[in-house]
Amino acid sequence: MTIWFWYYGRRTVECLACYYLPNWLKMLILGLSGALVIETVFWFWEKFTGATGVAAHPNFLLDLLLTMPWYALMVLIFWQVQKRYRYTTAEILLFGGIYELGADGLIGGLYKGNPWLGIAYGLIGLPIFITVYSVMMLPLSMLLKKIRPLTARPITKQNKKVRRSLALLPLLGLVPFLIFYLIIAK
Repeated sequence: MTIWFWYYGRRTVECLACYYLPNWLKMLILGLSGALVIETVFWFWEKFTGATGVAAHPNFLLDLLLTMPWYALMVLIFWQVQKRYRYTTAEILLFGGIYELGADGLIGGLYKGNPWLGIAYGLIGLPIFITVYSVMMLPLSMLLKKIRPLTARPITKQNKKVRRSLALLPLLGLVPFLIFYLIIAK
């Protein structure tokens, strides 16, 4: 699935780069299309295997309603960070796994009543999350390289620390989810 979307994601990037849309809208379209693929696979996986808890909700439409706001915030924040600092493919894959660890591990664990179990589950599933989230994160990076080349900056020790810490900013998109789960969902 990741390889299939990666191939078509490249074509989508080429196509989107040509359109006269605001860049943030291009990023949102590309990122949310990847997120839609992710949630569809999670939902089908639950139905195919009979597992529970893979998707955020057993009803596909409610699942999308619960997850797409987080994905939209993550995509827009990631785009803002990527405009200033570009990351290697390995870094993007790792950060995608960390974002999912925050969402499913921390928020999912809080929702199910045991955040430590959720984090343990997330750490075990980190390699899978990295593979799955590549569908959403890497095409965003490719599109940004096409529509807005980065000017060279000297890499210093301070820049490396700032770069890595800024890459965690998309986790701020979890705050509304956290509030929703702690106040409204309980």
